[in-house]
Amino acid sequence: PDLRAWVSADAPPVRIFRALLLTSSPSTLQRLLPVFAPALRSVLSDSERNGNLRVALLNLLDTLLEDPE
Repeated sequence: PDLRAWVSADAPPVRIFRALLLTSSPSTLQRLLPVFAPALRSVLSDSERNGNLRVALLNLLDTLLEDPE
């Protein structure tokens, strides 16, 4: 994905990314992992990025990793 457009948590590409992941089944997430993990790592490790964006992505990861009881 083109991460230059990921300027805030409300940026359209970020909202689409979030919706895609939150509506995917566990098996789909597993197949998408090689694609989305490097993108997340790139944004999260960049200290120059918008702090709210980084926190929103960490929250997204937390949500995805929660045990569905």
